[in-house]
Amino acid sequence: MGDEAMLICYNDNNNTFEDEMGQIEYDISDIMPIDQILFFKKNGGTYYTDGSRDEHDIQTFAISFPIRDLERSIYYDRFTNMFDDEYGELVFNIFSIITPNDLLLFKQNKKTIFVNNLKGGVVKMVYEFGK
Repeated sequence: MGDEAMLICYNDNNNTFEDEMGQIEYDISDIMPIDQILFFKKNGGTYYTDGSRDEHDIQTFAISFPIRDLERSIYYDRFTNMFDDEYGELVFNIFSIITPNDLLLFKQNKKTIFVNNLKGGVVKMVYEFGK
């Protein structure tokens, strides 16, 4: 077994597992149990495991999941029908943050609202009128 663990990072914006440079995507289903994947997606943290590529080469993996602040801000652009997060990054997986019902109410009301996020915090949803 090697001394260093291979770092794989979960990108919750597009639901992929990538190397630390964000260039190579990985399928981790054969090195991490699905119940642990779901747990770490919700709670964040780092999961360590020894996964076997073949019987002679055993690799240690560190699979990192983001721990986000419980307070989030997302900004809706009505012209593109897309959200940006508080860092200006496009949010691809909005339902990892809010429920479909929250999105429906937000789009119907067309104003800034605060909703509970799926991780137990608060999300400020900003409806942007002029872009």
